[in-house]
Amino acid sequence: MTEYIKKENPYREGGDYHDLFAYMQRSQSFTIKGLIDFCTNKLHLSQSCAKYNVYAMNSPREKSHKGSDPRGNAAIKGHLHYSEKCEREFVAGVRQPQYYRLRWRKIPLEPKKREHAMIRDMETTLERGGITYMNRQQVVDNDNRVYDLASYYMSEGLTKYVKDMNTVQAKFMEFKRLILKGEFTLEELEADVCGKFGIVNKQE
Repeated sequence: MTEYIKKENPYREGGDYHDLFAYMQRSQSFTIKGLIDFCTNKLHLSQSCAKYNVYAMNSPREKSHKGSDPRGNAAIKGHLHYSEKCEREFVAGVRQPQYYRLRWRKIPLEPKKREHAMIRDMETTLERGGITYMNRQQVVDNDNRVYDLASYYMSEGLTKYVKDMNTVQAKFMEFKRLILKGEFTLEELEADVCGKFGIVNKQE
C-alpha cells in the first residue's frame, strides 16, 4: 500500500527547526539570506547557529545530484520534504539572489539515520576524541565550531564562493569523524586549518 505524507510541520513544536520550517511554509519563496535573517532576528540565534540550521533545513533535494543523498542533512526530515530551486532571474542585466520553494515529497523516502549518535545523553559527561560533552549547549557550540571550520576550509580561507553547500556538509562530517576517532582535538584541527589558509604571524 502506498504511503502518503501528512502535510503538517514534522518538527518538535517549540524547537528552532519547527519555527524555521513554519516560516518556510508561510513564504511563497525564500533565499538563504532571508532564512538566516529570520533565525537571527526572530529566533535570536547566533550567526553561526543560524547558518547551520538554515543550510541543514535547505539541504534536501528532489533527486540525487552526482551521487549525493537527496534527503540532505541527517538532522532534517528530508525524506518528507525538499527545497526546490526557483529559476534565477536577471534584472537590468544583474543576476538576482537564488530563491527556493519548500516542497512535499509525493511519496516519502526511507528516513535517513545519523551516521554517528553524537548526542546520546545530553546531561551526562562523555569524553570522546578529545572533546568533553557536558550538556546540550556545549554540543551545539562544538558542532557550530566544526561547521564554521568546514565552511572556512571549503572556501579556502573565505577567498572563494562555495556554490554547493553539500561539500561543506561532507567536510563537516569528515572533520567530525577525525575528532571522534581521536586523531585531532577540535583545537588542533582549528590550528591546522587556520595555518593552511589563514594569515599567521611568523615567529622570529
